[in-house]
Amino acid sequence: MEKQTLQPVLKIVGTVIVLVALAAGCVSAPFGSIADEDAQGLVFFDTETTGLDPAKCRIIEITLYSEEGWYSKLLNPGEPVPERITEITGISTEMVTNAPTFAEVAPEIWRRFEGRTAVAHNAQFDMRFLIAEFERAGIAVTNDMYAICTLEAERLARGVKKNNTLTECIGRRGLKAENAHRAEDDVRSLIELYKCQKREGAALIPVPYGR
Repeated sequence: MEKQTLQPVLKIVGTVIVLVALAAGCVSAPFGSIADEDAQGLVFFDTETTGLDPAKCRIIEITLYSEEGWYSKLLNPGEPVPERITEITGISTEMVTNAPTFAEVAPEIWRRFEGRTAVAHNAQFDMRFLIAEFERAGIAVTNDMYAICTLEAERLARGVKKNNTLTECIGRRGLKAENAHRAEDDVRSLIELYKCQKREGAALIPVPYGR
């Protein structure tokens, strides 16, 4: 019998073909994964919110990833989700009606952040909302929480202030992810961007955030 020749197979990670990124050494399969030793002491996270003002608006979705694993929750903000937010995120009032409030899950979220450095894209936005929600839940943030901002790292590395959304940043590296503005998908993209920036020697510097 004639031997069959095995043909090379291109790996498709989720819905993402990552040929350029593989050549650059930026991504490993599956998309959004990171070795435990590289995640040690870090917590990658993203939030979706009802607006832009942490004093008035609420978190409606949060996803965290650390060496402990994934943690993701829809959250009930105690008010209707604005229509414009539903248009952006796909998260509706009906989806969060029976979800826990932030206060109900705050102790578990705090436990996963405590003693770790956060990593976020536009960390100032997410950290301000996170600290405001902790305060409302009765968890006083008496010491600064530290976070690495991949947005600031991108601005410093490229010297440009525009076109630095998470989608645009990973797109520069040959990556594409679906469901932008959903927390878990954004955290997977964040992890890939962080790995690329780290290999590129970007300034991934922890910065303190307080009230």
